[in-house]
Amino acid sequence: MITNEDVLESLPDGIIGVDNRLYIRCFNQEAEALCEVSRTTAIGRSLGYIFPKDTDFVDSISSAINTGRLLTDHPETLSRRFAGPVAVGITTNRIFDNNGEVIGALAAIKDRSGIKAMEGATLRKDRLAYIGTFAANLAHEIKNPLGGLRGAAQLITRKTDDTRLTDYADLIIREADRLNSIVENMLDFSRPARMEAKELNIHQLLDSTVSLLTDEGVELIRAYDPSLPPISGDAGTLRQVFLNLIKNGVEATANTGRQGTVRIETRMGTDFHLAEEGARPGKMAEILIHDNGTGIEKTDMEQVFTPFFTTKSKGSGLGMALSLKIVHEHHGLIKIDSIPGKGSTITVYLPTA
Repeated sequence: MITNEDVLESLPDGIIGVDNRLYIRCFNQEAEALCEVSRTTAIGRSLGYIFPKDTDFVDSISSAINTGRLLTDHPETLSRRFAGPVAVGITTNRIFDNNGEVIGALAAIKDRSGIKAMEGATLRKDRLAYIGTFAANLAHEIKNPLGGLRGAAQLITRKTDDTRLTDYADLIIREADRLNSIVENMLDFSRPARMEAKELNIHQLLDSTVSLLTDEGVELIRAYDPSLPPISGDAGTLRQVFLNLIKNGVEATANTGRQGTVRIETRMGTDFHLAEEGARPGKMAEILIHDNGTGIEKTDMEQVFTPFFTTKSKGSGLGMALSLKIVHEHHGLIKIDSIPGKGSTITVYLPTA
């Protein structure tokens, strides 16, 4: 016989029920998993006690009881004890007794973190397409006068023995070369990467990438899933992506005052599946790069993949944007989770072969 409790525990959404005083009377297992709070802790406690940082969430349920203002899949962010904030959709409703009196309210909480990541990836893809066209036009306009400046500086070094002038000319040449490198990277936005996609052992690729990094006092931990199947991709461009992401993790741990660690983990993806037109849906492999560094401020998160945005004193701000472009060209995704002061986790999703 199916009971009401069986139905409640089988729902895919977190369900929280409260009485008129906002004391929790119902807390199903999906709510436990999503909010990282056990029901034995939640039941009988006030909503504000269990969610002290989520005042908007508490107010929305209070409004449902007191004013009848209800929400349907309202976007919200809930704090969690361990995994950091999670994007959710909140639906509220009132609870009535047999006499039609309001005796409490119900909140259904849907996990929207995967959907939000997909929406963010689409927006970034459109933004990069526009920036790619703009960067191509700008790069072509810069390259010709830049070559003229460099050539003039070289002539100065050949025509004079004045060491002060030659020092200035050498500086011009070095900066022109650096600017030319940036311009070449800008051009990468306007043209597809030269890729030779084939079956790859992602673990061998990651090991060869790690071997390129110098020892900077950071512990590199590898946690590979040996059952992970080969992925489909280009070794050269993917090595560029992971070299950039791992280096960022190493640099993020430099000034924390504690032992820096970067954990590189692989596993079979469960959040996303590849489904292209005319092709059989395929699974995705996940490559996670977690560091215990400084983390990313909330105000910077939306700009991480924007070209020329950087928080580094000597960074060009192109590494993450290029990495995103390469992963997109592999029909993959990049997701970032970060807690300022504690560290970041970057997850790369790539299709299996």
